[in-house]
Amino acid sequence: MLKMEENECFNDFEIKLMDIVNQSHQLGDPYSDRRIKQKIMRSLPDRFESKVMALEENSGYKDMKPSEVIRRLLAYESRKGLISTPPTKQKGIAFENLQG
Repeated sequence: MLKMEENECFNDFEIKLMDIVNQSHQLGDPYSDRRIKQKIMRSLPDRFESKVMALEENSGYKDMKPSEVIRRLLAYESRKGLISTPPTKQKGIAFENLQG
């Protein structure tokens, strides 16, 4: 059961999902576009709830390709600043005493 973690960025989740989709295709059991979209929508954390609802209520959602859904979710995450990144440590710069 693939589930996107709360602190995971959508791009990392997409990579894992597409790996599964590609493996399934290689094994002779390809996922339909509908099944891929369902998997994406069911696997997202709560922070995507409003976008999921908006996409599913869109009259053109039924005809959207998974790549379009992925593109829209990536744009949403980017626009909303939903990507949580761990704080970076600041490194000090050490200067050598250049005077003899």
